[in-house]
Amino acid sequence: MSSIFIVKFLDISFKLVIMKKLSNGVSIEEIMAINVKMTPMLRYFNVIVYPLTFLFAIKMI
Repeated sequence: MSSIFIVKFLDISFKLVIMKKLSNGVSIEEIMAINVKMTPMLRYFNVIVYPLTFLFAIKMI
């Protein structure tokens, strides 16, 4: 359960930092300079990771 909280905390804090930089007038290309091609596997990776970490946290696996 704590691993889910850590992952979500990092996710939310990363998004807040990006939003703060965007509101200060920094362009998105300067914030994330790498143009990553996202494959469907990478895009839906969290669909697998979050439930698995939850199952690990409640000791079902």
